[in-house]
Amino acid sequence: MAGKGRPKGSTNVINGGIRHHFDLLLQRKAPQVEAWLDRVALEDPAKAIDCLTKLSEFVLPKLARVEQTSEGKQTITHVIDEAAIRAAVDAKLKNL
Repeated sequence: MAGKGRPKGSTNVINGGIRHHFDLLLQRKAPQVEAWLDRVALEDPAKAIDCLTKLSEFVLPKLARVEQTSEGKQTITHVIDEAAIRAAVDAKLKNL
């Protein structure tokens, strides 16, 4: 009989370790990565943004799509703290 596996919502230890080491690599190589992105951006700015986006997937958490439904005509209000989000992103980018 197979085991239950890890509990729902728990971190996969192997993936977490890989992400951690990739994060450290990006931190150490930040000046070179920035120079590489600058060089790519000279010829193709869209490609540079694509490269940065692909790198960010290893460091920044992916956001899950959430669907909300309501019965009747209830109003659903979402409050997004853009300043807090911007500060968190800026802090992560500073560490690159």
